[in-house]
Amino acid sequence: MRSKTKKAKTPEVKSTIRAIIESEYAPLIDLFKSDEESRYYLNGFCIEPHPVVGVCLVATNGHILGAFHHEGGFAAEPVIVRLNPAMLQACKRNPNDLYGNRYLVIDGNDARLIKAHDLEHAHEGGVEMLMTQGNVVVDGTFPEWRKVIPHDYSRSTLTPALDANLLKPFQIVSAAAGRKAGGTNIAPISIKSACLAGACLVTTSRRDFFGVVMPLREVTLETATTPEWARQTEADIFVGPPMPQEMLDALEAAPVIMETPEPDPANENVADQPDPVSESVVEPVLEATTEPVPEPVSEVTAEATIEALKEGMQEAVDEGKPVAAKVPRKPRTKKEPKLAS
Repeated sequence: MRSKTKKAKTPEVKSTIRAIIESEYAPLIDLFKSDEESRYYLNGFCIEPHPVVGVCLVATNGHILGAFHHEGGFAAEPVIVRLNPAMLQACKRNPNDLYGNRYLVIDGNDARLIKAHDLEHAHEGGVEMLMTQGNVVVDGTFPEWRKVIPHDYSRSTLTPALDANLLKPFQIVSAAAGRKAGGTNIAPISIKSACLAGACLVTTSRRDFFGVVMPLREVTLETATTPEWARQTEADIFVGPPMPQEMLDALEAAPVIMETPEPDPANENVADQPDPVSESVVEPVLEATTEPVPEPVSEVTAEATIEALKEGMQEAVDEGKPVAAKVPRKPRTKKEPKLAS
């Protein structure tokens, strides 16, 4: 009888890969890390498994926080990664990459930047090795970042004071989304707050990102309103020296009356005589008409009218009487009768 021989079992090789992400996320989330050596566990970004799908990438410096949900990533356990500037620069999206995407693989304590078709292909090693970096894993525990996320902010109308220097990373993240979508440089962000001393929620056009920024507790701003100087118009500003009160009183007490010339008895043509109703103007007008009355067209020259007004004004000032000016008219010649032939 033949004895049955048992086949030796192949020992299972435990994978040392701790996380895999698309490399373009690394330089964006790295903007939110801390540079303080005393807080070494914040000197990189954290990659942790998402409870539903993919991974979460989080970084904070204590004043701002950024978080991505990368559905196409993998993480066996939470890991804090610190990359040098050369690796971060190589992780950026390269338009010259025609074959495959760039993936950052955290294998043990080292990082490898490779080209691969997808996540599964990156597990297998990809098609090309681009760069490596050793000792990228930070031995520490990342804070429970979900505790600082504001939730009840939908009806808030508060305006806390923020440090504008802290908003630069959010602008870069939003602009990167615009360039990736269609080449635009518009970088919209929205900031909401639930209380003056609490964290503010920052959102952009990216659905896979949100951020948090802490307000300045030492600085308080007034309610956001338009300043008084911006609401002033030209009507609120008086230009030039004020008019003397004596002149204002004289103008109010003395209405201007323009006298019409007396009819010429030598002129037998009634149609050529001046009309005292249409050629006399009295100010101020006591009753307003529904339609404007056109002013009569005078035949005198501009020089004669100006001289006559000057004489009338001077007489009124000297005698203290209402201002009256006589407007001279051109002398009219009597029409000669035609001789019968």
